[in-house]
Amino acid sequence: MKISTSKKIGLLIIISFFAWGGLSHQWYTMMDTTWEIILMLLIAFMLGWAFHYFWGRLIDFNLKAKDSVPERFSGISRDDLKLIEGVGPKIEELLKANGIKSWDDIAAAEIVTLKSILMEAGDRFQMHDPSSWADQAALASESKWSELQEYQDLLIGGRAS
Repeated sequence: MKISTSKKIGLLIIISFFAWGGLSHQWYTMMDTTWEIILMLLIAFMLGWAFHYFWGRLIDFNLKAKDSVPERFSGISRDDLKLIEGVGPKIEELLKANGIKSWDDIAAAEIVTLKSILMEAGDRFQMHDPSSWADQAALASESKWSELQEYQDLLIGGRAS
C-alpha cells in the first residue's frame, strides 16, 4: 500500500503533536486524563486532516496542470497531418492523395513508403526527411501531448537537431 506524501506529513503532524505533549498544560489541567487524550486526539486528527486535504488539493492541481493539452495541440482533429513537425499544407495534400489520411496512417507507414511519396512528388519535396514522422504520429494518436511537445522541441523541420 502506497501512502501519499500529504498523508505522511499529516501522520508526522499527529506523531509530533503527541511527542510534544499536546496542548499547554495550563488551560486543561482540571480535566481528567480521558478527556485530555480525547481532546489531544481530536486536535491532532483535525490538524492532520487539514494538512492532508489542502496539500492533496495542491498536488492535484499541479498534476492536472502538467497533464493538460498544450495550447498548440488543442482543437486538432486526427486528420490534421500538419501537427507533425516537418509536414506542411502541401505535404499534407500529397500524403492524403496517396492514402495517408490520419496520424494512425502515418504511424503505420514505413519510412521508405513516405520517402518514395516525397521522391515521386518532385524536387521540391525530396529534401524533406520523414524519419521522425511515424514517431510523432504515434504519440499524437495516443494523445501523449507532453511527450510529443518534448520530442518536437528537439526537432528542426522534422529532423533531429
